[in-house]
Amino acid sequence: MPRRTSGAAEALGLGSVTGRVAPGYRADLLVVDGDPLADLRALGGARAVVAADRMHVSSN
Repeated sequence: MPRRTSGAAEALGLGSVTGRVAPGYRADLLVVDGDPLADLRALGGARAVVAADRMHVSSN
């Protein structure tokens, strides 16, 4: 089941700038192999982080 952050962004008055993965919205994403909801160890091997629209790729 997808997790929705748009409701939280709207509640905080930030729905026009964040809360969605779409053009024109600020992106904060963590890219991992696997499903962290099924296995939290997936969070230990981040492939990339997108913070405030800037990509940071793991050197591992």
